[in-house]
Amino acid sequence: MVDRLRALASGKVVVAHGLAVPLALRLAKEAEPAALVLSNGPLGALDPITAACSRGARRLPTLAAAALRPTALRAWLASSAGMRRLVVNPYVMDRDMVVRVTEGWTSQPNRRRAVARWLGELPSEATRTVAPKCPTLLAWGDEDNLYPAHVADSATAWLPNSTHVRIPGARHLHPIERPWELADIVAELVAEQLSRTIGAE
Repeated sequence: MVDRLRALASGKVVVAHGLAVPLALRLAKEAEPAALVLSNGPLGALDPITAACSRGARRLPTLAAAALRPTALRAWLASSAGMRRLVVNPYVMDRDMVVRVTEGWTSQPNRRRAVARWLGELPSEATRTVAPKCPTLLAWGDEDNLYPAHVADSATAWLPNSTHVRIPGARHLHPIERPWELADIVAELVAEQLSRTIGAE
């Protein structure tokens, strides 16, 4: 899987959000994408909730995979204690949206096991401060309780070729709630990369 992602990432603009951020940084070191866009995820450390889940996944991987079965998990994630806390408008995260967001990684046993493994690996992956050679844009919702804006501010110290762009009033799941904002940021970055490429020819 990593080999396939590496091939896809080479020379492209890679966009990663949430728990995919450490993977994108690892790929950027190995695949040399044209640019990297990171959004509201672990940069140097995990949030307390994910850290606790990760400890459980490392100690009891079979139980962790079983806990990711969709029936109970989706009921909790759709509740007021779940994903609704990660958006500004809680009505965005209704049961149908929770199903759409989680179906890819909860619907099959092999995928649940893969997610449990990734959760177990996250602490070591998240603490790597790998500085990619490509330009890195930190597109950050500045109302995120899991990964506040200061996470991106601090990361600019070890990501020397990086820029932090705040998305005002956006919480953790801003790509679902306000997808156009991240899309506009990515489109602008791609346009800049294209103009540099054309100018260099």
